[in-house]
Amino acid sequence: MELKRLDHVNFITHDLVKTVDFYCNIIGLTYDKNISLETAKSLHLFIPGQNVAVLHIGDAGNKKKGPKYERFADLDKNNQGKFSTGAFDHFCFALADQYYVPFIDKLEKSNVEYQTYCHDDIALKQIWLLDPNGVRVELNFAD
Repeated sequence: MELKRLDHVNFITHDLVKTVDFYCNIIGLTYDKNISLETAKSLHLFIPGQNVAVLHIGDAGNKKKGPKYERFADLDKNNQGKFSTGAFDHFCFALADQYYVPFIDKLEKSNVEYQTYCHDDIALKQIWLLDPNGVRVELNFAD
């Protein structure tokens, strides 16, 4: 058996409109404009020009059938058979190095807080930011 790729990241939000605005207008993803944000149970966001949705965003106000998970921090040491995503730290998008400065300009103009880190040992620049839900997003810039 061989893995092909990471298919997607999925999380829920209490503010679907604000979250979609962040990922589309700040990060640069896209979604099917025929889907109404007011009635969507979840949205699938794509890297422009690709046909596999890399980010699935669910509406937290929507009643879903299925298991309910507790936060990792609230579970005991043995987890008692429960599953949690509370240990999730961040996910990352890769961009070409030439977009590093323009991306910082975009964040500045949009008043989005961020941190940067440029590695000395490898040709990699990073931007770290939080989405409207507190999900940490890493942007890697390299050629």
